[in-house]
Amino acid sequence: KVPVYGGNTYTSYDTEGYHGVDYEEGIYLGYKYYETVYTEIVKGNLAYNAETKALTENAQSAGQSETTLDAAEAWWEDNVLYPYGYSLNYTTFSFNAGGIFTDEACKEALASTGLSALVASSVGKEAAVKKVYVPVTVTNTGDVAGKKTVQAYVTAPYYTGEVEKAAVTLCGFGKTDVLQPGESQTVVVAIRERVKHPLYGKIVNRTKKFKAHDELNECGVGDRVLIAETRPLSKDKCWRVVKIVEKAK
Repeated sequence: KVPVYGGNTYTSYDTEGYHGVDYEEGIYLGYKYYETVYTEIVKGNLAYNAETKALTENAQSAGQSETTLDAAEAWWEDNVLYPYGYSLNYTTFSFNAGGIFTDEACKEALASTGLSALVASSVGKEAAVKKVYVPVTVTNTGDVAGKKTVQAYVTAPYYTGEVEKAAVTLCGFGKTDVLQPGESQTVVVAIRERVKHPLYGKIVNRTKKFKAHDELNECGVGDRVLIAETRPLSKDKCWRVVKIVEKAK
């Protein structure tokens, strides 16, 4: 057996003329593995020796400190070439998150009190808040034009001895247009509701997308629009924009 980063295992065998490869995949796949290991080192649950490159588990948590943070940074530098979602750019960007809202227009801020009750759901009882929106203003701080993808991650509560969870999970993303040097754009990232499938019991994202024809080319990212069904305009477009209900702020 040959272990592979990300919780995967490849097993090759050759017995009595039979040959095959078994592939096993765990929840710590890709970025979830690296983000979780980094977090575990910071918390003191794992130890990393930058000289020997050895990653070991501590019998007892050492607790978070400047030493564990430095060790986590060293491990990250030694193991991660590009972070998840990295895109080649010849410019730089700054980001400014504008809060968390319950509407796409980003006017109704998510309450800071009683939050658990608002987002909690169970079988037969839906959450009061099913989707939240995070407006992020992206500014091109470099000297040439470029575009950027904004990513939103969440950290779910973790309880020892219960369901295993990665340190972070990507829950939404949005893309800017091409931004000139000094230009800014606000991208609204929607974090969608996750519901239990009524038949299979699997947790799925509930969302629906429509491609609509914007004849006057007036719509922008984050605008709320009214659409109406029309004759097929292309292979997958049979809707048109009737009017812009609300422009993105």
